[in-house]
Amino acid sequence: MFTHNLFCEAYNKANNTYCKRVRVICAEHYKGELENELQVCAYPKAWSAGKSLTFAEMFEHGADLLKDQGFCCAPRKDCVQHHRWIQALVGTIECERMNLLTRLDELLERRKTVSVGCSTRGDVISLLNFVVSFRSISKLDPFCIE
Repeated sequence: MFTHNLFCEAYNKANNTYCKRVRVICAEHYKGELENELQVCAYPKAWSAGKSLTFAEMFEHGADLLKDQGFCCAPRKDCVQHHRWIQALVGTIECERMNLLTRLDELLERRKTVSVGCSTRGDVISLLNFVVSFRSISKLDPFCIE
């Protein structure tokens, strides 16, 4: 399974353990690369309308959401209402990515199981050529009634 940069891999010498949080949500080790470049908050106002959105709905009509309601124009460092919203958004994307990778892994495992099952069943010609002699078994088994 390909999980490049999905989890934080920072090593803790005190406990001899690795941090396994989702990398972009890890407050201890993640330094916000995306947020540091922004001068304006830019939080889409449509997302704060109080309506619960699914992951797909958040991005389905992105251009229309910004065109209709706009975005927060406050300076990024002064906006306390949308503090670290990009980190939360990227964390949501990474969690969805992790769910998809898990689902892909389950489907690959199921495919492997089905292909092994198909290969061990045999084909029609093998089934037709397979002959069992019941008489030899009945002679050896004293409890067999003919």
